[in-house]
Amino acid sequence: MVNRTLQPGDEFSRYRIIGPLGAGGMGEVYRARDASLERDVAIKVLPPSLVRSEERVRRFVLEARSASSLNHPNIVTIYEIGEGEVSSGAGDGVDSANRSQMHFISMELVSGDTLAAKIHDEKTDLRTLLGWLAQAAEGVAKAHAAGIVHRDLKPGNIMISNDGYAKVLDFGLAKLTEKVDLDAALSTAPTEIGNRTTEGVVLGTVGYMSPEQVRGKGVDARTDIFSLGCILYEAATRRRPFAAESSIETMHQILNATPTPIEERNPEVPAELRRLIRRCLAKSADQRLQSVKDLAIELREIVDDYENLSATATSASGGSGSTVAPTSGGSGANVAPSVTSGAAPPRRIPWIPIVVTAVVIAAATLGVSVFRKAPSGGGALPELKISSITSRSDVDDPVISPDGRYLAFLAGPFDAERIYVRQIATGSEVEVLPPQTLSPESFCFSPDGDYLFYLAPDPE
Repeated sequence: MVNRTLQPGDEFSRYRIIGPLGAGGMGEVYRARDASLERDVAIKVLPPSLVRSEERVRRFVLEARSASSLNHPNIVTIYEIGEGEVSSGAGDGVDSANRSQMHFISMELVSGDTLAAKIHDEKTDLRTLLGWLAQAAEGVAKAHAAGIVHRDLKPGNIMISNDGYAKVLDFGLAKLTEKVDLDAALSTAPTEIGNRTTEGVVLGTVGYMSPEQVRGKGVDARTDIFSLGCILYEAATRRRPFAAESSIETMHQILNATPTPIEERNPEVPAELRRLIRRCLAKSADQRLQSVKDLAIELREIVDDYENLSATATSASGGSGSTVAPTSGGSGANVAPSVTSGAAPPRRIPWIPIVVTAVVIAAATLGVSVFRKAPSGGGALPELKISSITSRSDVDDPVISPDGRYLAFLAGPFDAERIYVRQIATGSEVEVLPPQTLSPESFCFSPDGDYLFYLAPDPE
């Protein structure tokens, strides 16, 4: 028999315990009746055996304060945080030694199952799972906008209500950061004084922790992106990306191993989803998708167009640092360009002519298309709209991915240019190559948009 802190019939504050719902490292959860409002709620209590730990009490209170500041349909609603003395009901109750003030959180009672049960027990189809994960990502994005990082995302912390809504639970490991622009470098966001986590302390659930969590380093919103990548992988394959016989071995895998390719475990997973998961599971936070909001948008697009997505599209192989040079003279050999010392850098086509050419071609193509489809009786043609992708004045060598999602370009001083990739739909931008003395050139996306190839001049 499980030894629980509370039994059915026990009462404290204005709540009467109905029965247990679950338990974890940060407390036990019970179904209870709120006598004042006459509704059932979920009560999370910190067992008396753990109250002696000031750190656990601090984190327990932090969870309530973090979650109660959020108002979003995909985040569980917090009603109250407090303390109360437990009195025994009809059940065995608690002994007098344990009737001290008990910390508790009263929260929304979600009737349904965890995402873990949906994935492994009910074997829910992937498209439905992705819809729920898109909702969960929206909730996490709301938390990030408020400066809150969850840090313990896993299928067991996402509830799926009976009416089909995903609810993110348990902000017990949340870390408060200053409210910052999420398009900025999140790695520089400072921790709020008073809630600071000492570097070197490992927090999270093994199997879903980011590499920076495993190392005990400071984390930011991108650690939640890694955890969501782990959940997406599990939804697609019914298996965790990192799993071993011991926690130490699992953490070693997170730091050093590449998960088994998804197509080997489930060849029916769309290539677009495989690409997205790989971006979430990048070891370096700088190489990951940079915003959970972007992740939610992409998941929505995948769900909406799921029937038309291909699972057989080939993905480029090799590491992200690989470079591929175009062939020269039809020989078929990959020849990297050579630049002798003191030679002038290669001439690049300026940004404005490329924009003008692209607009002219687009306009001409659209005109032909409209002309062919226009009714014989004439009529007004649809208005052609042209919008600016970026207002930067230092852009060179722009190239758009085949699917139209990304724009890659050079920017910066001429002798220290770097490569940026911008997501066109959201405007988020990330540096993918640090400053180069000799500018790279001849950008080319792979057909699936997973990789960006370029030529790197050799200074020798």
